[in-house]
Amino acid sequence: MRLGRGQPGEPTPLSPQTTLWMTIGLLVTFLSQFVWVQATNFGGHDEWLIVSLNAKHVVGFPYANRPLVLLGSLPVALLWPHALKAYLFFHTLYLSLSGVLVFLLFRRLAPHSSLLTFLTAVFSLVWVPLDFMRLDTVLMTGYSGFTFLTFLALFLLVESWQRQSVVLLLAGAFLGFVTTRGGEATVPLLALAPALLLPLRGDRPLWAWVIVWESLVVAGVALIVAPLASPGQGSYQLSALGLDPHPLHVAGRLLEQFRFHLLPLFTSPPREMARIGVVAAVGVFGLVYAVGTRNETEAKPGGADMPFLPGAMLLGLVWAGLGYSTYALSRAINTPARTQILSSPGIGLFLAGGVCLLGRAFAPPWRRLAIGLLAGWVVAVGAGRTLAMQREWDLASACEVKV
Repeated sequence: MRLGRGQPGEPTPLSPQTTLWMTIGLLVTFLSQFVWVQATNFGGHDEWLIVSLNAKHVVGFPYANRPLVLLGSLPVALLWPHALKAYLFFHTLYLSLSGVLVFLLFRRLAPHSSLLTFLTAVFSLVWVPLDFMRLDTVLMTGYSGFTFLTFLALFLLVESWQRQSVVLLLAGAFLGFVTTRGGEATVPLLALAPALLLPLRGDRPLWAWVIVWESLVVAGVALIVAPLASPGQGSYQLSALGLDPHPLHVAGRLLEQFRFHLLPLFTSPPREMARIGVVAAVGVFGLVYAVGTRNETEAKPGGADMPFLPGAMLLGLVWAGLGYSTYALSRAINTPARTQILSSPGIGLFLAGGVCLLGRAFAPPWRRLAIGLLAGWVVAVGAGRTLAMQREWDLASACEVKV
């Protein structure tokens, strides 16, 4: 499914200058919201263990069959052991780079759909409304690190096909394999990643790319499953997480995750947006949007986006579902904690497609403004939610010393 195709009279692919401006803009929009997050958000249990293990350069939990789960926080141990602000720095860095990769990935898949691509990347960064664990920087630096590596693997897969580079293909497949050794949640996205090549394949066969990629995915899955099948061996996934693959139960938990991720857009209290941080985030986004989209065709903002918006929204839901899917297998995971990072690009694409689709109801002179206002609402509610979750951490954090 192609998100956008160039046709005569429609917008050309983004220029390097516009690409750079949009990249800087989505980062500044994210940072204007995330700057309020504190390094001392501390649950009081796992964080001490992680800090201790990282200081000893230990990167895995063998009992959980996740030998590389702390790989993302290893730079903290190498550079600034025991420094909470270092975890905040790398967590912010990983999330920021993940947003850039989402932008570059969808720019490659939909080169003539600049507005859809930009909004998808922005929403993937700012719209994580209920995952309060995302603000626990010590605990989540490992998760955000693997999110970054997963999106980098997907980007390298697409770039390898465009450039017909075996080196990039092997690099992407290897990174994908590494992420499976840190957590099984990345497997569904990686397993279906070759589908991203379908709109780009032309007349060239994909089988060689698919075989190389899926071979390493299968190797990762085999290493995950083998200990679970060993008789008499304990398993974190089976004992603590409580595997429950019943289709109806899994479907119910998937729908619950979608509800967690989408419903707050309409149910969040308006008072959450009465904060200077929200005003700042919306102001930054408004400036970036006004400048970055000034060359959009007034008759069709986003150009070729419009005919393909329903398909793009469907693709977004599929991506989000894959991001949730391993969590939905567990009966113990019934909150949005940790579940809204891998799925955020999918939800971002769904919301971006919806915003552009609603914008079609307005006449050309007002359409770009309407889309900007709708997107600004998502940014405002997202910033309000982040600030509200931070206030909850300020009250509940086990670490009282602000460092």
